[in-house]
Amino acid sequence: MVYTLMILFLVSSTALSEPARCRYGVVDAWFSFNGSTWFNTTVDYAPLRRGQPFYIKIELYTLEDDIWVALKFSEVGEDSSTNSTFKLVEGPDAFYRVFDLGRIPSKYSLFNYTWMFKVKEDTSWVNGNAPLDVLVQFDKKIGGKWDTSRIHFTVVNTFILDENWSNEGNKYDDSTSTPSVSPLLVLILLYLVSLLRRLYL
Repeated sequence: MVYTLMILFLVSSTALSEPARCRYGVVDAWFSFNGSTWFNTTVDYAPLRRGQPFYIKIELYTLEDDIWVALKFSEVGEDSSTNSTFKLVEGPDAFYRVFDLGRIPSKYSLFNYTWMFKVKEDTSWVNGNAPLDVLVQFDKKIGGKWDTSRIHFTVVNTFILDENWSNEGNKYDDSTSTPSVSPLLVLILLYLVSLLRRLYL
C-alpha cells in the first residue's frame, strides 16, 4: 500500500514546464524508467531500487553564435561519484566530470544526448531521496573576456527503496512483502496526467 501511494504521488508531482533558458542557451531534460517512454522533468519522487537502471536525456541549443558549452551531472549532497547513490552506465562521461561540447559556431544548433544510470547495488542510502542535478554552462568571449551564463536544475528526485531490482522482463521484483507496481502502469499514469495538464494549462 505504501509503495502504491508513492507511485501515485510521483504521478501527481511530475512537473511540466518550459525548457530552462539563460542568456546564451536553452536546455530541456527528460526522465525514463525504460529508455523508451520519456517524461519531461523535473520528475519528483521517482521510486527506484538497488541496482535499478534509469535514463536521462538532455537536449540543448545556443541562442547566439560562437558559444562554448559544457555540462555535468551530480547528486545533491554528494561530492563525488564514489560517494554517490548512482553509477553512470552508458553515455558521455559527465557524472562529476565536465563534458565539454566545445565551441558551437552557429546559434540554434540542436544537440541531444542520452545517459543510462543505475542505483548502485551496494548503496547504503535507502528509504530517502536522492536528487540528480544537471549543470550546463554557456560561455561567450566578449572583448577578450569570457562571459558565463549557467542553467542548473534537478532532473529527477528519486526515492531509493530498501529493495533489490530484478530485471526479468523489466518488471519490479515482487519477492518482498511490499506490493509492487509495474513500471508500465506508472508510465501510463504519467502520460495521462501529462495530457490532462497540457489541456488545462
